[in-house]
Amino acid sequence: MSNIQSTTGSDFERDVLTANGPVLVDFWAPWCPPCRTLEPTLTRLAETFDDIRLLKVDIDAERELAARYQVRNIPSLMLFRDGEPAANHVGVAELNEALQMTTRTYDFNDPRVDRANNPRVAIEYRLSAIGEHAVRYSIVIVLAWIGAMKFTGYEAGAIEGLVASSPLLAWLYSVLDLQGASNLIGSIEIATALALAVGPFHRRVAILGALGAIATFAITVTFLISAPGWEASLGGFPALSVVPGQFLLKDIVLLAASVSLLGKALDRSAATPAA
Repeated sequence: MSNIQSTTGSDFERDVLTANGPVLVDFWAPWCPPCRTLEPTLTRLAETFDDIRLLKVDIDAERELAARYQVRNIPSLMLFRDGEPAANHVGVAELNEALQMTTRTYDFNDPRVDRANNPRVAIEYRLSAIGEHAVRYSIVIVLAWIGAMKFTGYEAGAIEGLVASSPLLAWLYSVLDLQGASNLIGSIEIATALALAVGPFHRRVAILGALGAIATFAITVTFLISAPGWEASLGGFPALSVVPGQFLLKDIVLLAASVSLLGKALDRSAATPAA
């Protein structure tokens, strides 16, 4: 998340309407992908130009403010001067467009503008965003795919040994038959995949999805201990069999990626007050 401070309805008069000088306000919401696309531009603006005052308003938490200033689409940048809106830009803005909204006239040969527009910095932000989405939706694909396979007799039989040898899951076979237990596991995996997919648009669902993925992969990692995964022909531990040992090893990475997604979801939740 950016270092740009947020303001609320109770503080808006002090922070914006009676502030000395113009204030650029970003009306946004955590579920809005274009808002997150705009964030690196505003961060570079705030870090490079300390004479521009920037504030954020979460329209989910501050519906009255959004209604008062007729914010119908986001992201919406609004420049306030002397307590009144003086300029507005709806949608993702480039750095130069955001600068032009202020009362100051910047020389666009100013080294600060060059630094803020540094392609390397922009690439770093873009790669970070691509990386986060790649991690999220690769986990979504894995969980949705293997979850759907659980509804087949083939997969139900294939996981029997793993489930039966697990002290965490073996009880399922005492209350459900082979296919019923597989169907339950598959339903949980698909529900977790859906929650992760929706996560970028809803922070609470993002937290639940990440927790579900952590629980799923934490359990499958325990199969490395409980399942017969050591290769006897190579003397056993630490030699892993191809299946299930080496097949399960990847879940350590998936578990770590799920923990990372939970951290990002909690960061969004802490930085944005709930509606």
